[in-house]
Amino acid sequence: MKRRKNLEITAAERRQCHIGLLLAIDAAGTKAALGRKIGVSKQAVDHWEIVPAEKLVAVERATETKVLRHQLRPDIFRGYVRAEEAPARTRT
Repeated sequence: MKRRKNLEITAAERRQCHIGLLLAIDAAGTKAALGRKIGVSKQAVDHWEIVPAEKLVAVERATETKVLRHQLRPDIFRGYVRAEEAPARTRT
């Protein structure tokens, strides 16, 4: 089966995913603390290079939205811009 090109993760996105995971661990305090907050073991968190898609919302909540899902998985949220980050619209 041929992979669709738009589903592939780039090296830059992979790096950003890893940075997002490190930020989430830092926000929770430790890997064990993050695991407890989202209902997985420290070992599960240890094995993640990228946060699984099904855990994005749980991690976002565990960090009290200090780390957002688009920071954890930019490959899924390509083109996503938060309202605060969007350029201001001007009325004409």
